[in-house]
Amino acid sequence: MANINDLFIDFNETISLSKGKVDNLRRGRDALRKKIKEWFRDNKKDEPRFCWQGSFAMKTTVNPIGDGEYDLDDGVYLQEFFDKDMSTWPATSTVHSWIKSAVKGHTQSDP
Repeated sequence: MANINDLFIDFNETISLSKGKVDNLRRGRDALRKKIKEWFRDNKKDEPRFCWQGSFAMKTTVNPIGDGEYDLDDGVYLQEFFDKDMSTWPATSTVHSWIKSAVKGHTQSDP
C-alpha cells in the first residue's frame, strides 16, 4: 500500500492559512471587538459578548486561490436581554444599526 502521508502534509500546508494571515485575522477581530465594546459602553448599553464561529474557529479556513478573500465569523451576543421578555428586545434592524455604527470608519469601505 502506498504511503501518501508526506503528500497530504504538503497539500495541507499549501491550503492552510499562514501564521501571518491567522495573526492578521486575530488582530482585526480584536480591534473590531474593542470598537464594539467601546460603542456599547459610550451609549450606556451592556457590553456584548463574542463567540468566534465558522471555519476559523474550526481551524478549517483554507487559503484562497490568488488574491481571494478570507474572513473570520464572530457572533455578537447581547446578554442584557437573555432574561427579558422577547417583546422588550430591540428589533434586529436596531441591533444591526448599533453594530454598524460601532465599526463605521474601521475600514476603507463603510459596513
